[in-house]
Amino acid sequence: MLEHPRYRPAPRWKRDKIMVTGLPLYTDLADTKPEALRDPLSVPGDKRVLLIFCGINGAQRISIAVRTQLDALCEWYSVLHVVGKGSLDPKLTGRLGYRQMEYPHDDMPHALALADLVIGRAGATTLAELAAR
Repeated sequence: MLEHPRYRPAPRWKRDKIMVTGLPLYTDLADTKPEALRDPLSVPGDKRVLLIFCGINGAQRISIAVRTQLDALCEWYSVLHVVGKGSLDPKLTGRLGYRQMEYPHDDMPHALALADLVIGRAGATTLAELAAR
């Protein structure tokens, strides 16, 4: 068992039941290809890609802020906006320079690889995944 100098060791009767692990990350972060999402989502290659996501459930306040600034954002970026389940805005489907999608579980590593700039809530897992990219 690994022991950290800042923490007391676990009681002997628990040591056989404890496993030290790291932060769980996508195992395929190093093997991603931006084209895996660029082509299916028709994200053009002539602009930088801005990925906006706020966890699996999304963050309504951030989505509202993004959608109110879409004209300015789409002037500079191809915007890939990951929203919470049931939060797609049908009025924005097909908008030039903007793609919205519900959390892309298996495709999230590809979305990270596609992004030039990311706006997110900066939780521990998000920061670790971005650093691993």
